[in-house]
Amino acid sequence: MRGTTAVAWIAFLSSACGGSTTGGGPVDGGAASGGTGAMGGAGAMGGTGAMGGTGAMGGTGAMGGTGAMGGTGGDPSAGQPPPPDPNAPPASGTTPTTLVMRKLFLGDTNLQGQPDPYAWKKFGLNVDGLVSNKSSPNHCQPQKGATKSATQTDGDSGIDNSFGSNLIKLVETLTPNPSDALNDDIAGGGGTWLIHLQNLGGSPAENGIKAALFSTAPTSVPPSWSPGEVRAVTFESVSGGSIASPLVTFPQSYVVGGTWVGAPAATGDLVLKSSLQGFLIAARLHHVRAVATLTGVGPTAKATGVLSGVIDTEEYISDLAKIAGAMAVELCDGATFESIAQAVRGSSDIMTDGSNGDPSKTCDGISIGLGFEATAAVLGSVAPAVPPPPNPCK
Repeated sequence: MRGTTAVAWIAFLSSACGGSTTGGGPVDGGAASGGTGAMGGAGAMGGTGAMGGTGAMGGTGAMGGTGAMGGTGGDPSAGQPPPPDPNAPPASGTTPTTLVMRKLFLGDTNLQGQPDPYAWKKFGLNVDGLVSNKSSPNHCQPQKGATKSATQTDGDSGIDNSFGSNLIKLVETLTPNPSDALNDDIAGGGGTWLIHLQNLGGSPAENGIKAALFSTAPTSVPPSWSPGEVRAVTFESVSGGSIASPLVTFPQSYVVGGTWVGAPAATGDLVLKSSLQGFLIAARLHHVRAVATLTGVGPTAKATGVLSGVIDTEEYISDLAKIAGAMAVELCDGATFESIAQAVRGSSDIMTDGSNGDPSKTCDGISIGLGFEATAAVLGSVAPAVPPPPNPCK
């Protein structure tokens, strides 16, 4: 029987990547769907950009700003993406831009891969629109055994990322350098995600970009990361097996100051998958948003940015139970797994619908923010569906 170390590693892996078996096929130039109009809002983030570094999210990037940690909510624009330029032209690019994420940052390291216990503060967005600390009165209540200090303390400019702040600590005590381990898997051919911008024109400001997010199928050999490399996507990231029907789209999609904003996703949840010991499980990010600093278009494109969302706490625990039970049936609902489940519940810092501010409610969601680096690729076909493994806990 495998012990609690493996179960804790599962808790981390279920928020990693993966999916269907490798698929090939021709490129579909008419892939992503999406609406048109840009997202309104007030208060650009300015500042030096919380993503740090020289090539990160600085300048007019979405992660900048200062927003004080006020106990009553602070600046409602803090930690939000920059608003669109209402005078910007509509996107009119004729060559799709596809960006595949070759590195992901879970909050244990900075963008340079250096260990940093506070890196999580710079990954994500201000999902609930509040800038909170342990004294903030307008916040959902922590779950049993959790503290307000752990669940109400936001990152820079109100960034919500309890996964990076709390859950990653559990992982680190048992598996050092989790971001490194994840990126080693991606470099070896493991699944990741890609952003497809159908009509990006390359202007520093443009509105109405058709954008979608896919999960990629694992490859049998390490990827080359060359601009012409075709990347298949998982069956689970599209509807009806069609590359033209992605589940996660960003109709409120635009570029301003060289920063692409896709917020929030209009349809679908971002399914995060991982394979461990031959078992496949999934966790879901609801209310997905993405922000990235772009350079180039088409085969010259590169990006550095963040993904942000909310995990349903009990949905997540249910998925963990399935893979734990596959390793040892007694872990389906025994005391060993319950200790892991309680640690997960104690990380709840938001409501599953992305809202907050009602102290009469108990937090039932976990905010998550991930940093990423992406490089150009070509959108391929849809890989075959992989049947889910049997549920050992039934």
